[in-house]
Order: sequence, then structure tokens, then C-alpha cells
Amino acid sequence: MGNNHVYLFRNFELIIRIAFSNVGANGLQGNR
Repeated sequence: MGNNHVYLFRNFELIIRIAFSNVGANGLQGNR
């Protein structure tokens, strides 16, 4: 259970980074 929790946390952080990058790229394109 403990190791699974850490795995989910790292996966969640990775998803947030990818989503944030996509939103930032779309935002820059939208402004231009």
C-alpha cells in the first residue's frame, strides 16, 4: 500500500506537469 501510494503521487505530479505545459503552450498561442 505504501509503495503504491508513492507511485500514484509521482504519477499525479507527472500528469500535472504535462497538463500545465499543454495549458501554457495553448495560452501562448491563444494570446498570439
